[in-house]
Amino acid sequence: LRKKKFAKNFQKLSKKKLQKKEIMLDTKSIPYSPIDIKKEIRLPTKLTPELAEIIGAHTGDGTLSTKRYYFSIRTSIFEEEYFTKHVFPLYKRTFNINLKLLKRPPICGFETSSKAIHYFKNQIFGLPIGTKTHKIGVSPLISESNDKKIMGAFLRGVFDTDGCVYFSKHQTYPVLSITVKSKKAIKGMGLLLKKLGYDPHINLKSYTVYL
Repeated sequence: LRKKKFAKNFQKLSKKKLQKKEIMLDTKSIPYSPIDIKKEIRLPTKLTPELAEIIGAHTGDGTLSTKRYYFSIRTSIFEEEYFTKHVFPLYKRTFNINLKLLKRPPICGFETSSKAIHYFKNQIFGLPIGTKTHKIGVSPLISESNDKKIMGAFLRGVFDTDGCVYFSKHQTYPVLSITVKSKKAIKGMGLLLKKLGYDPHINLKSYTVYL
């Protein structure tokens, strides 16, 4: 019954007109460490496409550690330029934080610590601390925005870290797919794609959404 209800609601989204909503973020209770203050770390008070992309990239390959407010995003060693020319400027504009490239074959990315950003990611967007397998999902804030730029930016962040393009044996056009080991995340991304007017295919057994 739950599967039938999900499929029915999924189909309705393609016919529903989106009403964009501005999402404000209440960061007043987020604590800052003395180091955060010294570094002049700042937290955004409004959901923007750039912030949505950051949350998407973390959803794909990010980690919030249980110790010392550590967080990271690490992916293939071949993605150095993606980090230095795209991700790092995003974090600088959004949080005023300077990141350094972590290059440790076969991975590259970054790892750093910030009490304020760690709390922000967890308390505002619900990103899990520790293991995220089967726990992580799409933040309701992303979906509730009904903003195509925000939803698209989030999906771009996930795709850049956990997506791939390939040609099927039975088709002459490319297939785009995202694999995240969480049914909540896959269902959530499928709904976002549907809101954006696409017709995605979801395979919960392989934790994958396809276009």
